[in-house]
Amino acid sequence: MVSVSPVSEHFGFHKIREDIQEKSSTAMLAVRDNLAQCFSALRGHKLRASLTVLGLTMGVATLITVMTIVQGANLYVEQKIANLGRSALLVSELTGFVAKKR
Repeated sequence: MVSVSPVSEHFGFHKIREDIQEKSSTAMLAVRDNLAQCFSALRGHKLRASLTVLGLTMGVATLITVMTIVQGANLYVEQKIANLGRSALLVSELTGFVAKKR
């Protein structure tokens, strides 16, 4: 055990330190137990695990494909608009426009 100064002994810091060390070792055991249970479940349910991995892979591949198609479509539209030239679209301000009341 580490030597305890009178100040830390008075405020109980050494007990807090011991509690933290005890809890961290308990937490490490809990992590090991959880990992062991996880791998045991994966070994026991191979088909379910394989289908889950396949589904995740297909989902990510689909997302990447759709994003690539949308990006390509945006580029295509931008190029078509750029090929029209500067005089193809005319933007002007409306003056003297009054809406009719019904």
